[in-house]
Amino acid sequence: MEQKIWNLLKEKDTTLVADELMKLWDQPQTTVEDKNTIVHFLIHAGFHSTLKNQMLEDLSKGKPISWQGVFFFITTLSQLNACSDSVYIGLSETMELQSLFHFKFLQQLSLSTNSEDKASKLKNIRETLVQEKLKKNTQEQDQLIQRLKSAVNDKNQHEIKRLSEELQRRFSFNEEVRDLTSDIEVSNTRKILKKKEKEKLESKQFIHHESRSHEFKELSHSYLQQAQKDSIQAYYIAISLMQMESFQDALAALELAPANDAKDWLKLELLFLNKKFIETLDFSFQLELKYSHKPEVIYDTLYYRSISYYALNEKEKAKNILEKIIETKPEHIKSRIKLSEWKDSI
Repeated sequence: MEQKIWNLLKEKDTTLVADELMKLWDQPQTTVEDKNTIVHFLIHAGFHSTLKNQMLEDLSKGKPISWQGVFFFITTLSQLNACSDSVYIGLSETMELQSLFHFKFLQQLSLSTNSEDKASKLKNIRETLVQEKLKKNTQEQDQLIQRLKSAVNDKNQHEIKRLSEELQRRFSFNEEVRDLTSDIEVSNTRKILKKKEKEKLESKQFIHHESRSHEFKELSHSYLQQAQKDSIQAYYIAISLMQMESFQDALAALELAPANDAKDWLKLELLFLNKKFIETLDFSFQLELKYSHKPEVIYDTLYYRSISYYALNEKEKAKNILEKIIETKPEHIKSRIKLSEWKDSI
């Protein structure tokens, strides 16, 4: 439905789009979820009377209703207290109490000692539902992570792919999930790209190293040209180039990508891989300031700062940083591995 609205908006003004959508309202194929999407459009486009009339018609005829629309209607009339019992009964009877998740404004209701403040009952129900949902999600996330780790140990590639995709889809906001699935994705992408590169080189029978180098550069350059034409795909192209170990072109492609968190962290890694150690240090300090509100991700800036110092032959300073990371976050595996690698050289 969102895609349909988007397509309509490219061709017509909002009034005509609203007319088209209301024609779809009672169609058999229009689900309650579709109606919720239409409700959002009507609210934001200012067609409040149209929404009100449709809600009243649906209620009067006993049709399945969009609770999004009902809530908007009664809250704009400041009648939530008067209607709260009816809303609760309606949600219960239609088994849609979970719909309260969508109404964050309930959190802003003041908890009154006045027993007449019935709206606070809906707020309390929502808070209970949210806490139950959070607890359930945490349990499911932990179970999926453990199953993924077991699949990795068992080298079950089908299960690794399935579980990794599910974790990314549902819990990509979690740092541990991002790290775990990213490591797996990078590992798999590296294998695939190396295999493809090998097959391509073998098929063209490039025997001499010079020929292979020329073919590799052509392939890398074609990727970079694609990034120049399509900035939206530039981030993913940069990842592909990085896995091909074409670090210079990867960094060039990444600079074309739209700004976001993922771009920042990939740039930090690519600066180091391009042996731009001073720039890596400078950028690590920039990211530390930028993400100071996310202390859990600061460890990555410290890690790259450490290995950059090491590359610049300031090994004692590098070691001290890694030791600090391990002291405050013992589970930071990359730091432990790197410190172990440096053991004989520091």
